[in-house]
Amino acid sequence: MSDAQKSRSNPNEYAKAALQMMEKKGIPPKPNNFAVWYRYFSGAYPELSRTLDVILEAGLPFTEERNAEIYDRFLGVTLDEDFLNDATLRVETELKKLMTYLEEAGDDAQAYGDTLSVVSGELASGDGRQDIRAVLEQVIAAPRHMEDRNQVLEARLKESAHEIESLKEDVESLRHEAMTDALTGVANRKLFDEEIRIGAAEALDRKMPLTLLMIDIDHFKSFNDTHGHQVGDQVLRFVARILKSCVRGEDLTARYGGEEFSIVLRDTNLVNGAKVGEHVRNQVSKKAVVNRATGKSLGTITISVGAAEFIPGESVENLIERADEALYAAKNKGRNRVEMGVAEADAQPEAQQAHT
Repeated sequence: MSDAQKSRSNPNEYAKAALQMMEKKGIPPKPNNFAVWYRYFSGAYPELSRTLDVILEAGLPFTEERNAEIYDRFLGVTLDEDFLNDATLRVETELKKLMTYLEEAGDDAQAYGDTLSVVSGELASGDGRQDIRAVLEQVIAAPRHMEDRNQVLEARLKESAHEIESLKEDVESLRHEAMTDALTGVANRKLFDEEIRIGAAEALDRKMPLTLLMIDIDHFKSFNDTHGHQVGDQVLRFVARILKSCVRGEDLTARYGGEEFSIVLRDTNLVNGAKVGEHVRNQVSKKAVVNRATGKSLGTITISVGAAEFIPGESVENLIERADEALYAAKNKGRNRVEMGVAEADAQPEAQQAHT
């Protein structure tokens, strides 16, 4: 967190600072842009703050595309507000219906009880067969009436249950859409952030290994510039499809950003995680990319992979940083390879030896 952020400690100051920064940098005062800068000054999203600090230090302009990319990356995957309002109203309506139905059922039961009480009294005071016949007709008629009402109640309950189930499916569908990268179809950054934290917590609790792979398409920018963005998008989808096909159902494949992907491997140690990375690398490199529009072969694509295993007690941010460092090492050593990140504790003896 920057000194400017530390000097503010309340929402009014965050809002004021956000608007001042947006005006200073010529950023349009749109709700999405304000949301980004408000969270920057609040310090609530450390990674968002680090990203903006890098952009500020580099003096890069906040173009419309960059603003949208920052928002989408960190904040742009919440469920649609109009949909949530509509869903809430639908749930409230169905719950009110259910309460009414149950109250009606209770009234019917009470009425039947009252009928039995009356019948009992009439039997006690009755003195002829005609009275008994009339009483029995009341006893028989009451449950028939209840049966008819209960059938209506059952139909109403089924109707409400169906509506609530339909609503649940709609919510799940929208949530899936909000957690999926629109271009590649794999998980997006938001879902990755959630799953890596859940995975780390489970690994710590169950004393099971967890390995993270960070993957980058080699020379993607030059490929994109040479063949165009549409072909570049095709490559991203191509790589995403291979990555997803190479892992188990419980593992998560996500688009981390740009041409970078990530894979969260549950119950997998570093050595086996590196083997998965090598399998993925091999599958990508041996398949040629074909321009769908022209049918022309564009050659092969390669990827670099960095692997790091979760160390109990470390932050998720530190795990990602170590996997990133391994990825950079793979690129620096010639690309199209897998490198394993070394835990800090493992690196200490070597560092001490270097100083002696």
